[in-house]
This record gives sequence, C-alpha cells and structure tokens, in this order.
Amino acid sequence: MEQLKRKAELGPLRQHFLYNTLVLISWNARKEKAQETERISKLSARYYRLALDKGETYNALDKEVALLHHYLSIECSRFVIQLDYDILSF
Repeated sequence: MEQLKRKAELGPLRQHFLYNTLVLISWNARKEKAQETERISKLSARYYRLALDKGETYNALDKEVALLHHYLSIECSRFVIQLDYDILSF
C-alpha cells in the first residue's frame, strides 16, 4: 500500500520535472539564438502538458486536435521532408 501511495505521489512530480526541463531548454535556446530548438522544445512542452494533464484517459475533441497539431509540428521538424496537412475545424 505504501509503495502504491509513493508511486501516486511521484507521478505529478515527474510531469512537473518534464515540463520544467523542456521550458529550460526553450529558454536556453532563446538565449543562444537557436530558434528551431526553441520552437521544438516549446511544442514538446505544450504536447506533454496536454497529453499528461491529470492522467485522463480520454480528451475533448479540441484537446485532441491541439495534441495532433503539436505532434505533427514536431514530426515536421524531426523529418526533413515536408509534411503537408490540414486540420479542419468543426
């Protein structure tokens, strides 16, 4: 029981550490004028903040669309090829 309790307490701390690390990378990239690194780290922080928010198992459609947008933007940077996509709003 104690082990489960400790594990539950560490989850939010790990998420907070991940967000802070990505923000730190973004700040350093801005300071060093590494614009692409800054952009990718900001997208990653936004993606994980949405994806890991409160540990929900499902998301509202607008949240899923935002996750998809951040994910595809990161993939466009990861792969040199041009990825063209449209996200239609309802």
